[in-house]
Amino acid sequence: MLDLNESLKNAGKKLRSLMGKDVEIEIVTTSDGALVKAGPGQMDQVLVNLAMNARDAMAGVGRFILETSVVELDENSPHRRSQQSAHPHSASAPSHFAGVCCLLKVRCKFLLGRDSLIF
Repeated sequence: MLDLNESLKNAGKKLRSLMGKDVEIEIVTTSDGALVKAGPGQMDQVLVNLAMNARDAMAGVGRFILETSVVELDENSPHRRSQQSAHPHSASAPSHFAGVCCLLKVRCKFLLGRDSLIF
């Protein structure tokens, strides 16, 4: 198990150098435990890929926001995802994820000019 909050804090310096001086990085972590089933290398690669995609979409100017939260998912949750669609060849997979989960929210805000922000 990996603490996603710690991963984000540790990756902050690397992401800042990759994003460039005109992209502000904001990291907001939950006070609850944010444990995920992932290795540190896997999570670093995910974060770098998200950052590079965001940087390219923002044309190198804007704000990149990473936020963790802990949510409880049930069959009526808007964040619920069918695992069958994610893993169509897995016959033993449950039909959905349920229970307490860690959510990583990734947002970009694009800066058009010095004062203009598009949400």
